[in-house]
Amino acid sequence: MTAEAPPEHLYALQPAAQEDALVRAINRLAAAIEGTAARAQAPALAPLPPVQNLSVNPLNAGVCPVHRLPWKMVPAGISRRTRQPYEAFLACPERGCDQRPA
Repeated sequence: MTAEAPPEHLYALQPAAQEDALVRAINRLAAAIEGTAARAQAPALAPLPPVQNLSVNPLNAGVCPVHRLPWKMVPAGISRRTRQPYEAFLACPERGCDQRPA
């Protein structure tokens, strides 16, 4: 079985300056990849400790985690924008804060 030659238009020649820049860029990438492979064989770092979930932390249960202010109770009502009823909920008293208790 013989391999067919690709069409000539796929091998359009570039000016020498562009070709040299392309070769230099490819060589820099190859060197960077080889350096990464050498560093990958270095000993692994110790695992990080688990992240604490602040929303479950009992010390922060009654306050906004961003502003450290106690939650305010927003009474049930009807939305001005959608005219849909909503239930009462807790929210941060700071205007513009979207934090809610977990």
